[in-house]
Amino acid sequence: AAGTGSLDTVVGNPGNSMLFPGGAQNQQTIATLQATPANPIVYTVDIYDDGTSANKRTTAGLRSASVANLIEMGMYNSPNHYAVRAVLPGPSWVAFDNIVDDLGNPLNGDGLNVPVVGWHTFQVTLDGTNATFTLDLNGDGNINATKVLAAAWHANGIDTVRLGTGLSSAGGSVNFDNVSLEVVPEPATLAL
Repeated sequence: AAGTGSLDTVVGNPGNSMLFPGGAQNQQTIATLQATPANPIVYTVDIYDDGTSANKRTTAGLRSASVANLIEMGMYNSPNHYAVRAVLPGPSWVAFDNIVDDLGNPLNGDGLNVPVVGWHTFQVTLDGTNATFTLDLNGDGNINATKVLAAAWHANGIDTVRLGTGLSSAGGSVNFDNVSLEVVPEPATLAL
């Protein structure tokens, strides 16, 4: 369903991206996917943070239409800033903690979760038991934080991909780019 957002031809990673000001989420229904240890689901998205505010509510998520599985990652204002959640039965919003810079030093000298200007790659791997989230500040291949949450899988799987929370974002907008959802290994390639 159409939500808020527009084509941004200036801030892309590279090229164009979607500027999302907050508000109505953008979502797409997909064929139901099931996460298993043999065929984990990997969802990756680049999100641009202008670094001006920790009061943002802009995330990328996966869920089932019945909301039996709900996975989100991005920026959320409570807890402060880069955060994830794996709800039903996992916890609601949990902040990335002990964030390090690309050299392995605590971010800002103390590891606090504060806005950083740039493109950041968020990824979650779902294996039917856990949700393993990673944050790559600067999208350069260096993992700056990891969070593993219990995510016991509901039989409904996931059938919806979302960009945005459906909530206002008083701290401003973000851009989304390079959205990828895959089952690893992709089942059709097993016979090749």
